[in-house]
Amino acid sequence: MSYDQFQMQPPSPQGMGTLLTPFVRETYRLFLFGMLGMSGLGVLSYNLLPHSPLFAIIGGIFSLIMWIAVCFGWRKPTRVVLPLFTLATGIMMGWLGHQYGHVFLPGTLLTLGAFTGLTLYAHTTRKDFSYLIGFLWTSFWILLVGIILNIFLHIPLLSLGIAALGAIVMGVWVLFDTSRLLRDNGQTMTPGEAATELLLDIVGLFRWILRLLDQFR
Repeated sequence: MSYDQFQMQPPSPQGMGTLLTPFVRETYRLFLFGMLGMSGLGVLSYNLLPHSPLFAIIGGIFSLIMWIAVCFGWRKPTRVVLPLFTLATGIMMGWLGHQYGHVFLPGTLLTLGAFTGLTLYAHTTRKDFSYLIGFLWTSFWILLVGIILNIFLHIPLLSLGIAALGAIVMGVWVLFDTSRLLRDNGQTMTPGEAATELLLDIVGLFRWILRLLDQFR
């Protein structure tokens, strides 16, 4: 997921030949390591955050800066960006564990199920989902306006709608980015960059699902 990259590369004949190319395998290997790193750091930050308000503030600012930088295009060098992003997201996971503790487990299961299902669909069909970019771009601005309005209005129905749309948008990002990495096959992206895109997608999906479930408590 990157809001500065709205052009799908043309299909690569080399990339369409096989499903699990070395590029795809390396991408998912890095993705798995990133997920494990975030989980471990999340457990650590969950246990440290309650005992150190200063750490929570510093960690929150660091996480926010990293997320803004990565969402808007910081991908290189991946050997620096990916570990820093993993660290920042791990810190954020500890905060989410406290904020949404009552829905954290079901949110995790729903996220893993949705991400796996969408990924398998993109892999088995090999469809080109580049046509969804218009929906993603429009939805970004709708979400941004909705979030700003809800800061002042505090309308429960609006909060529910924002959370639902956010979850849908992130699901679409999973399809878009998975299709993109399959068709690109290393022509314009490195495995580290592709793994970062997928990590952005699953963590973003997780956050919106947590917000959606929280509306029903």
